[in-house]
Amino acid sequence: MPPSRLGLVVVFIVLNAVGLGVAGCSSGNPAPAPQFTGPYASELQKLSATTQDKDVKAAVADGKITLAENDAAFERYVACMGDQGAPLSLNRLNGEIVGFVADTVVPDQVFDAADLACKGTAQDLTVLYKVMTSNPQHEDAAVVVVRCLKEAGLVGPEYSAEQYKEDVVADSLPFKLTDS
Repeated sequence: MPPSRLGLVVVFIVLNAVGLGVAGCSSGNPAPAPQFTGPYASELQKLSATTQDKDVKAAVADGKITLAENDAAFERYVACMGDQGAPLSLNRLNGEIVGFVADTVVPDQVFDAADLACKGTAQDLTVLYKVMTSNPQHEDAAVVVVRCLKEAGLVGPEYSAEQYKEDVVADSLPFKLTDS
């Protein structure tokens, strides 16, 4: 498996583990959230109903998240972090945003406070975008990962999603993340 594909598998696993929990509550009588259909309807509904961010609400209103909306969310996060004293730059691979690079060293407490203040600008939207594009039919994540591992030759044809789940819990995957 090429390192970039293996990296996507790892990112996919992490993103699924992160989940889509959203903190916060709204005040007053908000407008009713749009009704969504499709494999990710419940996730879109939850994000639309719970986010305080007007840009996130607008991005999911049509029931999908585009690459441009995803990138804009990352850009808002980077701008917010800079405003909070923890400047970042986007790290791209083949044009896709894959992470952040700190522009300067800042104390942990400054970074943590900035991250807490800025998470609502991007995190839930970008996680959902990555999950939706990595797994458009909303299959069990373990099934998708095992299919990819088999295609890469990292596990045998008998390896199952159930075994993968057990191996993840036991931290005993039958391959190294550096294998390719």
